[in-house]
Amino acid sequence: DLPTVIKAAAKLGHIPEMAFVIVGEAQALDRVAEYCQMYGASNVKLLPFQPREKLPEMLAAADVGLVVQKENVIAFNMPSKIPLLLASGCAIVASVPATGTAAKAVSNSGGGVVVHPENPDALAAEIEQLYRHPEKTAALAAKGRQYAIENYAFEQALNSYESLFSSLAK
Repeated sequence: DLPTVIKAAAKLGHIPEMAFVIVGEAQALDRVAEYCQMYGASNVKLLPFQPREKLPEMLAAADVGLVVQKENVIAFNMPSKIPLLLASGCAIVASVPATGTAAKAVSNSGGGVVVHPENPDALAAEIEQLYRHPEKTAALAAKGRQYAIENYAFEQALNSYESLFSSLAK
């Protein structure tokens, strides 16, 4: 839901230290550039796709990671970006349906906040709140990182699969 992100970015244009960075394919970035012009969002930086091995570094460079979905997204849709953001020690603002898997993952991790989807005012307000309270952002990031270590680490995943297979074998 890029228009919502771009509209939120435009609403936060009064904060010169804040930049929204969007990484994507050239064709998609052209469309995003049009949205930026349309909504007056001069604080959006567009970058081409980077090699996969740069992804953790890119995510960790952000103070806040965004996860956005439309209102009508199927409830069990879980963006792979959520565990990556948590593992990178990045606080999350999730503009996702409140009853969906994405909202539950962010809430359960303690690593972010959930706002109503397709609402640029709510998204901008929450991002500004985190900007104004860096201690809250740092606390969310730390909780999210710890949650990722405890729940998404390779060893943890192996233990979960082993437990699952063991229960199925019985």
